[in-house]
Amino acid sequence: MDWKKKLKIPVLTFIILCAMLLIGYAVWYHDSNSAGSSGDAEKSTKSAKSKPVNLTLFSDISDWNAPEWSLRDGTLTKAISDHSDVSLTFNIPAQDADKELSLLLVENKLPDIITVRDSNIIRQLISSGKVWNLREFFLEYKSDSDILKNIPEGTLSDLMYRDDGWYALPTGYRDDDFKENNNTIIWNKALLEKIGINISDVKTESGMLSALKKAEDYRTLHHPQMIPILFDGTHYKDGSLTFLAYSFGASELDSKGRYQNIWTTQGGKEALDFTNTLLETGILNPSYLAYDLPQIQKMMAESSVLCYIGNINELDIDFDNWVSSGAVRSDTGAAPVLQNLSSSSYTLPNTFVSKSCNDLPGTAKLLDYVIGGKMLDDVTNDSQVIPFAVFSNPMWDRTLIGQSYINSNHYKKLHKLRGVYSKEPGLKTYDPRLLTLPVGMFKNHQKLEDNYNSIFEDTTDFISDILSAQSKGEFKKLYSEMLENYSSLRNNDLGNALNSQIEKNRKEFNTSANRKKSSAKK
Repeated sequence: MDWKKKLKIPVLTFIILCAMLLIGYAVWYHDSNSAGSSGDAEKSTKSAKSKPVNLTLFSDISDWNAPEWSLRDGTLTKAISDHSDVSLTFNIPAQDADKELSLLLVENKLPDIITVRDSNIIRQLISSGKVWNLREFFLEYKSDSDILKNIPEGTLSDLMYRDDGWYALPTGYRDDDFKENNNTIIWNKALLEKIGINISDVKTESGMLSALKKAEDYRTLHHPQMIPILFDGTHYKDGSLTFLAYSFGASELDSKGRYQNIWTTQGGKEALDFTNTLLETGILNPSYLAYDLPQIQKMMAESSVLCYIGNINELDIDFDNWVSSGAVRSDTGAAPVLQNLSSSSYTLPNTFVSKSCNDLPGTAKLLDYVIGGKMLDDVTNDSQVIPFAVFSNPMWDRTLIGQSYINSNHYKKLHKLRGVYSKEPGLKTYDPRLLTLPVGMFKNHQKLEDNYNSIFEDTTDFISDILSAQSKGEFKKLYSEMLENYSSLRNNDLGNALNSQIEKNRKEFNTSANRKKSSAKK
């Protein structure tokens, strides 16, 4: 064999070996990369699964200081996301929230979750067919729901009557709220003593006005930082002002059990006149009426406030330093009225689930965890609960922390202050369910519904002007204009429809129009 042939054999062998090595490396590299890609994809999928679905919660509760959603360890929002696989973005317009929601309803763009108090928008949502029947919702997406098991039967019954089905979860209340009113009047003990005012001095309309004038003089001479009286900010119409109206004897039902708007009654007029006097004399600073809840909370905690009228539930103050004077009695001698709550009251936050919600199973877990009460088991600091107080309800009281709160000194002192009004001699009360307007009441009567809604919208505008009146002559003129507007809207047809519904409610709930507090037994 010549040398050329000898050389060809090892060279050929070498080439074959190299080719085999290259092929083997290519196969290994491909497999290795495939495995790596597969692992990365698996990790990516795992990561995507661990990231909660973001949902929008829309609310018309403008003074709700909703939480910033955080996924940091130790936060309550992370605990909620861990249990439900969802997070929340809150949309809470400062004003005209209900108009915005009505537009979204028409455009078929409802938010995932809706928490509202406006009676008109509640009826619109239910009539639209675009929100879930909650029994069907929980049975389909969380059949072991605590809400299904524990929601009070009385609550369900009242909601079924109001809404012709179970569509809403009412929250923001406890059982004690059915016997008391969240709104009350409290006085700073230390300032009363400094100024020389006795609690007995402020038990009447004229006595309270004299005491506040005395306090204003004291402020001018000795204590410029003192605030003689503080209302509950932007919520003043439904809070402070309404408290005064009921205190002066206003009621939504007249002596014959027929409907009336409280601002057209003698007690309502007196409350407007009293507040106008406070504003006109400078005793009540008008700028405070534009304050939101956090600002009011800050003032009550840090400033020298003599008197506060409004909701005291969310105030961070030492109740030992305050005393309630109960009802401020009208100079006419009219008996004060207690406006009780019921679980179907429109004034409570009502939560709905949109049928277009982006994550129905997650929403079911979220609502059950938060509203059903298990969220409280993961609370590490009481302050964590404050942003979620909107969702408080009797089901919370079944938990250990709920029981602990009910038995706490803070809670007992809170109810001691609130309870002074409810123990007033001769106090009148009525079953708030008498004022229930079922969802189908205005069916085929759009004009009546428009008039009914306009009464409340127009009255709010009139009240702002009336309170700002610069003289008693201007006050009388503006008040007369409000009455004329009310009379034109509340025509015979609307009046008859409202009174007819009250009669139906009376038969349904087997209750009388007005009754003395002492005879109101459950």
